[in-house]
Amino acid sequence: MRQAAALPFVPLETGLQVLLITSRKSGRWILPKGSVKRGEGLPEAAAREAQEEAGVVGEIQPQPIGEFTYLKKMHRAIVSAATSLSIRCSCANNTWIGPSGTNENSAGSP
Repeated sequence: MRQAAALPFVPLETGLQVLLITSRKSGRWILPKGSVKRGEGLPEAAAREAQEEAGVVGEIQPQPIGEFTYLKKMHRAIVSAATSLSIRCSCANNTWIGPSGTNENSAGSP
């Protein structure tokens, strides 16, 4: 099963701010990801997953930034692979929660 993942980011003066989401089942921090639909390319699938799962939109970067494998537990364990693409977010009005649990407004974002 081909999967695409998105790594949403906002450029800041001090570097990049990235967005992770939590898994509904395990509560772990993950990238928005999902299956590539028939007739869909990796960039389109990554952008769709970022919007559907994290509510962010932006400019998808066309070159993959990497691949990762993970164990998906369903009826049986399946090792899946996902290709990750970055997406520069247009999310100036969003508030992101930082690792300390405090609000970090994405001020300075495009």
